[in-house]
Amino acid sequence: MAPVRRAPGPGHAHAAGGRAPDRIDIDASVQRVDAAGRELVLRVLVTPRGALAEAGGISPAENLTLQTSSSVRGDLTFPAHSRIATVDVPVTLTGGPITDHPFDAYETDMELHLVRRRMGLTWPALGWMAATLFALAAFRNTAPGAPPIGSLLDYLAFFWAETLIAFCVIVVVVRAVRAEDPPPPRGAPVP
Repeated sequence: MAPVRRAPGPGHAHAAGGRAPDRIDIDASVQRVDAAGRELVLRVLVTPRGALAEAGGISPAENLTLQTSSSVRGDLTFPAHSRIATVDVPVTLTGGPITDHPFDAYETDMELHLVRRRMGLTWPALGWMAATLFALAAFRNTAPGAPPIGSLLDYLAFFWAETLIAFCVIVVVVRAVRAEDPPPPRGAPVP
């Protein structure tokens, strides 16, 4: 990461990172500070560049999610092929009491350079789903009276639950494998 530098002038602007052709540019400006409510509002404009963008940065080429730090109330999500508009983002402030005016000072830590794209499956979640297949069999064996395999209980609930979970595991694995495949190079024919 490049060192943070302050731009000259009356406002405060910070820049970090490189100038890679495929990147996300984020411009943020302070709109309002509410010292009593311990909050500031940033107006954020996200501009994808290079292979991440369509129409000169007006819209992302695929779904784009910017993960934020804990001082921001949620991640920023922009759907693929839709025009990106500015977003007002409330950010939590910390610092001295408002009664110290005019000597009060506030600060916040904020992170936005994490980008989530086609990340695929979180594999521990798949392990949990697969373990459920075997756990249901053990749970079924605890039924009162220990009914034999093929009883009414199996046809009404157990076989349906096992089939549904197995189907979900297969669908999740197939979608995850497809999502983890790298997208074709730009301009390459799509099969």
